[in-house]
Amino acid sequence: MVTIITSGHTFLDMDSFACIFAYQELLSLQGEEVIAFSSGVANASVPKKYKEKCKYKNDIEVVNNIKEKSFVLVDISDYNHFDSCVELNQVSKIFDHHPGFENFWQEKLGSNAIIEPIGAAATLIFREFKKNNLLDRISPLSAELLAVAILSNTLYFQAKIRTDEDRDAYEELKKHFDLANNFESDYFESVQQNIENDLENSLENDSKIIEDKLYIAQLEIWDAKQLLESKKSEIKKYLKRKKQKIVFLNTIELGAKRNTIIFKDEKSLKYIQNFFPEFDYDLESNIAVTPHLMLRKEILTRIFEKNNNKV
Repeated sequence: MVTIITSGHTFLDMDSFACIFAYQELLSLQGEEVIAFSSGVANASVPKKYKEKCKYKNDIEVVNNIKEKSFVLVDISDYNHFDSCVELNQVSKIFDHHPGFENFWQEKLGSNAIIEPIGAAATLIFREFKKNNLLDRISPLSAELLAVAILSNTLYFQAKIRTDEDRDAYEELKKHFDLANNFESDYFESVQQNIENDLENSLENDSKIIEDKLYIAQLEIWDAKQLLESKKSEIKKYLKRKKQKIVFLNTIELGAKRNTIIFKDEKSLKYIQNFFPEFDYDLESNIAVTPHLMLRKEILTRIFEKNNNKV
């Protein structure tokens, strides 16, 4: 039996990227035959040095040709975004922190559906290392990947979805690799450089689509002022090309500890205003500024909660 560890087919962010490789290592330490697979492209949140060190299979036929296999899904539970090679009846375990599909997987997998409101899926994988008494055998690379994923997904612990467990996991993981000076700021600056060098692909590779209704692109930037001043027109054109009913870009400004949200049109703005009246809205420019940092999943969580798990 071969275990295929994968995530969504659209892109891999730092969290899903780290989870795939770290959980592959954990299962390998337990003597299992494991393959890391994804047809998705690692987005701008994954620095070049990690892409060079961590290679995964991306040919679906390689997976299709394996007769006896099971799938472990990380950082995703929405089966609409699984790779085509993933058979639902072959999924053996799921680690995720996104809302919307908890009941489906709980009924199907029971305790193997680990879907919790936590800052990063990487924290759940760290928990598995600890639970299985394998933390002392984690490689420096896997420890660093998980630590960076927690940094990224919690926005350096500024996002509201952060938990004490995320912070504790980060502190423990730092003991298992060489921590460079300015480790945290170096990471976020490298992400911003990736985004500025290839804006359109950065937008495309960090987007979330909910059926034909909602399209949310997201950028995590240390200092967004210059980007918005120089690229606002390009961003607006990008959003206009999207066919979903509600379209916007959630730009997270880590330095300013806030978000600037750019909407495709007034309709998109009004939709979000219904759920977030506390934002500061500019109806003329179709822009909103949040009073604090907010991840895309936090926006979706409130929408799901108020609409009974529907968009």
